[in-house]
Amino acid sequence: MKTRILNPRRQVLNVRLTDEEMESVRAASAIRGARCISEFIRAVLLEHLRSADGNSGFLEVPDNSGEAVGRRLAAMEERISLVESRLAWLLQHLARIGTQPHPKGVD
Repeated sequence: MKTRILNPRRQVLNVRLTDEEMESVRAASAIRGARCISEFIRAVLLEHLRSADGNSGFLEVPDNSGEAVGRRLAAMEERISLVESRLAWLLQHLARIGTQPHPKGVD
């Protein structure tokens, strides 16, 4: 009985490597227990793409609904507020340092 593949992989990616890079890939593939180098490269690449931005990953389709845009704007406003408060704190401390007399011998 033949097993039917639900998502056949039809795309090919060609990558050129130096001899040293290929040996590193072979070693890492063996350590990870991949059936073949192709399987190893595919798994590593997809892992990297999914985790590259620390959240949803580059492979996910962005949600451009009004609710999602609102969430993004709120997150940006929160980050801007944090930057503003840190900048105000820094300016206060710089002002204090600037008004204090320098110790003797320090220019």
